[in-house]
Amino acid sequence: MLARLSLITSLTVVTFGAASAFAEASLLAESVSLEYQPSEAIANDSEAPEDVAPEISSKRFGEPGTWWWSAGGGLAAAGRDADLYYNAFYSLDSFLAEDFQFSLEFSGWFFDQDDDNALGGAVNMMFRYHFISEEDYTIFASVGIGLMAATESVPDEGSEFNFSPRAGLGFTYEFSDGPQRLVGGVRWQHFSNANQTGSDRNPGTDTVMLYLGVTFPF
Repeated sequence: MLARLSLITSLTVVTFGAASAFAEASLLAESVSLEYQPSEAIANDSEAPEDVAPEISSKRFGEPGTWWWSAGGGLAAAGRDADLYYNAFYSLDSFLAEDFQFSLEFSGWFFDQDDDNALGGAVNMMFRYHFISEEDYTIFASVGIGLMAATESVPDEGSEFNFSPRAGLGFTYEFSDGPQRLVGGVRWQHFSNANQTGSDRNPGTDTVMLYLGVTFPF
């Protein structure tokens, strides 16, 4: 009888000890799992792709197929009467080929004349060839022609409707932060009606014009 009680007691102690060891092992495994999860999350975070700033597209000035727009103003002096003509312009510009530019220009005029002053509006088409084309500046030659209508005769003794051929030299210069550019130049600007109202009403006038503006990419 005593032997049985001793055996039962021994088995009970062994069983309790095994259960305790199993419980301790389970708690240890759970603890290790809990400690591992943050590091795993950190690993996942480190593997996440970094935010990449979007690329800013930059159009090269003079590149075929690019579109630009320009705005500015100018001052023209008429040689015959020393009248002053004030101009403001807006243009749409496209490069048809490398460094070869076509512009459609809309402009307003104030004609300060000896007789009646006049206001005018014009539509012009113009071609520019940037024969010197560097990264931050260009030098160009330009030719063009347009149609102009005014509230009074331009010049005096002329007519309210005129053709306006032009030719000149100019430059562009890229601002430090780009891609906007300063554009300016000097040109010969002519106004006459090509004898549409008779030779007696077509005195015509030649001017020298200085202009300055800014050009932006679309």
